[in-house]
Amino acid sequence: MTSLRFVGELPLWLGLLLATIVAVLAWRFYRRESFDLPGRLRWVLPLLRSLAFLLGVLMLTGPVLHHRKVIGTLGQVKIYVDASQSMNMRDQHLSPERQLLIAAQQGWIEPKTADTNETSNAADSGNAAVSSALAMLNQTSRLRRAERSLLETPDALLASLKENHDVELFALVNNSAVKMPVQADAGKAAAFEQSADGSMTDLITGITSSRKQSLSDGSTGQPAVSKANTAIVLISDGQHNAGPSPLQAARVLGEQGIEFYPVAMGATAAAPDLSVVGLEHPEMVFRKDRVRGTMIIRDGMPVGQPLAVRIQHADTLLWEQQLLTENSGQRRIDFEFEIEELVKQLDEIAISDVKQHAVPLNLVASITPMEGEAELDNNQRSMRLAATTENQRMLIIDGRSRWETRYLRNVFERDSQWDVSVIIAGPGNDTTTLPRGDGENAFPQTREALFAYDLIIFGEVAAELFADHEFQWIRDFVEKRGGGLIFVDGRRKRMRQFTDQNLGPLVPIEWQSAPVAAQPTSLKLTARGTSEPALTFKTQQQANQQFWAELPAPNTINNVVALPDAETLVEVIVQEKPVPAIVTRRSGAGRVLYLAFDETWRWRYKAADTYHQRIWNQFAKFVMPRSFATSDQYVAIDAGPVSYAFGESADIRVRLNGLDGEPAVGSTVDALLWSDGKIVATVGLSPDADVPGIYRGKSGELSEGDYEVSVRAAGFSDSALKARGAFVVRPPETGELTETACNETLLKQMASDSGGMYLREEEIGRLADLLKPLSSGRVVESETLLWQSYWWFAAIVTLLAAEWFLRKRAGLL
Repeated sequence: MTSLRFVGELPLWLGLLLATIVAVLAWRFYRRESFDLPGRLRWVLPLLRSLAFLLGVLMLTGPVLHHRKVIGTLGQVKIYVDASQSMNMRDQHLSPERQLLIAAQQGWIEPKTADTNETSNAADSGNAAVSSALAMLNQTSRLRRAERSLLETPDALLASLKENHDVELFALVNNSAVKMPVQADAGKAAAFEQSADGSMTDLITGITSSRKQSLSDGSTGQPAVSKANTAIVLISDGQHNAGPSPLQAARVLGEQGIEFYPVAMGATAAAPDLSVVGLEHPEMVFRKDRVRGTMIIRDGMPVGQPLAVRIQHADTLLWEQQLLTENSGQRRIDFEFEIEELVKQLDEIAISDVKQHAVPLNLVASITPMEGEAELDNNQRSMRLAATTENQRMLIIDGRSRWETRYLRNVFERDSQWDVSVIIAGPGNDTTTLPRGDGENAFPQTREALFAYDLIIFGEVAAELFADHEFQWIRDFVEKRGGGLIFVDGRRKRMRQFTDQNLGPLVPIEWQSAPVAAQPTSLKLTARGTSEPALTFKTQQQANQQFWAELPAPNTINNVVALPDAETLVEVIVQEKPVPAIVTRRSGAGRVLYLAFDETWRWRYKAADTYHQRIWNQFAKFVMPRSFATSDQYVAIDAGPVSYAFGESADIRVRLNGLDGEPAVGSTVDALLWSDGKIVATVGLSPDADVPGIYRGKSGELSEGDYEVSVRAAGFSDSALKARGAFVVRPPETGELTETACNETLLKQMASDSGGMYLREEEIGRLADLLKPLSSGRVVESETLLWQSYWWFAAIVTLLAAEWFLRKRAGLL
């Protein structure tokens, strides 16, 4: 096979550009002498001279004819180089012995320097060449050392393997394999055109997909070879953190006769380093709240050095703590800070016509860099949350001032983010009828006024206090407005009055005629309750289950059965049998929560509000509708959480009002997703069947980045719909930069399971000999240097001779 290549000082594109410019200039210059000649000569003579100049300049590009001939059958060697971010790390903490061996393999020092039995002394000997080599090693990343080993060292692996094998080179980027051009001749390898920017390390998916592609398209261009004549060279630090198990894949490929030859890059011991590996914090807080959470760091620095951790917004420092390093691995550091002033500042710079109901906060948690750290890119982590700017409204209705109602009233009235109205009415109270009106502690006089609330807590109230239309309002509040409703049942069994004509359709349970046989002994989360964040108060699942089991069980409970479309979250154990205690279900656009007992106030025992207040706040947020993040005169937008995981889809909800202020129904509404100032997706929104003016939609899977959401609706100009929502899609949580050591154990096991051999990077030169048995043939390559050949000069001389001959015949000489 013969191919044309260009190996000169000038790249081909620049050589062609210069040659064309010179040829055009020559044409214009010699064309002036030919105006009086016959028609053909007027064009031919300048053309011959221009072509001669063109070929002369193209000599600078070094045209070469490369001849490649295969004798026998070649083995196949597929080289995969890990191009994840961890391959950008430098290994300054390598032992002196390995430093010298790697420096010798890279060609920076003579091999005999590293072969001495006193390598540590050689490293400290003051030898200028050794010191220079070690300095270069400390500044060279793992990927760059792999590239040099393949392409640039005196015994470059790629050129050595090409003498006896058909070689393919790939870069493993995230979960794909990017094929790299292999045009190199011995000693003249092509550049490795890939940087280490993969956000995760998947050592298998790219390998298997590239093998399937190679088998399906026959891209190698070589005769078919058996799988026993194929080997995979994997150059990596082994930090596999995504995708299927590499060990299982290695075993499967090994059974097919395909062996792995992993080459381990980097030190096997963890480097001195600090990193932020996780953050625990609420997704949404009230503007006057203090944000509380935990920063999880990995501490691998020597003991006793000063360490500063902080959280900030841009240049505004919100929290900082001074610590000392412990070299203890993972540490948990609790934080707490105020955000009210920051939210106020951000709200003031918002567009005046757009109201921010939830201000997104893009914070950064970081560790101050320390001297001697192996990696600084893992010292910070983004922290996204939203601060609500408006109080939430709650209506508590009960038939008596029982302990449960008193404590609930105190819990929410003391919380600055709640506006609470409380109605205690019915037989046996000072107020025997339901107070109605527009003020506090009265039942709203209109449906719209009731819809201004976010949550209703409904106790044991006599049904006769309400008019039929008021029951219908409450049902519409849940089913159409999407409001939250919590039933707190009690000992008087008044809720059994609910029928299909009042609130019966909202209740998620059926009452049993027989009472509970005995006193409950403990609480227990169901499988559904275990997975529900609203019931999570401990990070570890087992610890959270234990937390619920240790809460005081109620003394009495109503005997109920959850309806088929309801979900039981918490049960009580009565004589070793479970009885539903907390049940929920969706009802139209809203959610209902039913408590079969009224003794949560007992959870304050020896803990005061520590858990009781938090539990009820989470109950409230569980059933309440999510607030819209931003709104203007016509549209309100909610894009769901302020941050999504990589690959998730965004839930988009829009409320659209017409020019008359009433809900706009029957409109064609689209959500536009923006990133980097460009529209990246259009999501068609469907009208909510239960709530007029509400439109919902779901985007496709999203890649990482910052996004904004705007709305386009028929009958509205783009300038009228000004509100925009915002969210961020986080990169995959792989911990790519938190592990600094090479995973030698994994790479060794892959080699063992496939029947191959494990090598460290200083041993990469052994691969050519180890893989030689794969091939029963060889490659014979030769080159014809056209720019130095007689043929090239003959072409130029021929063009000039032809021009001279024609000029002489025309009488120009």
